[in-house]
Amino acid sequence: METRDLIKQKRQSLNLTQEQVAQFVGVSKATVSRWESGFIAQMKSGHIAKIAKILQLSPSMITGCSPADEVERLREELALSPERKALLKATSKLTPEAIKNITRMIQSFPDID
Repeated sequence: METRDLIKQKRQSLNLTQEQVAQFVGVSKATVSRWESGFIAQMKSGHIAKIAKILQLSPSMITGCSPADEVERLREELALSPERKALLKATSKLTPEAIKNITRMIQSFPDID
């Protein structure tokens, strides 16, 4: 299933409007409409996390990446930031299951911006 179809189908199954999703994510209703129609294929990482949360999906489901690919992408992103290298080093030996559990725990936290 394509991301656009997944977003629309999950939003509708949760009885959410495009406006509700837009407000939660911090974008316009038109942006949500463009995600669902496929006109915007690449979402910002902050938007991915928020749309995944409101739609009760994992970010990897939104991006279409496997959890292992998502972990590798995050590690590469962290490696670019000198301040985050300590976090990268600390997570380098974690198993995919441990990372999945940590991700679930973080997703349960209230939004901290």
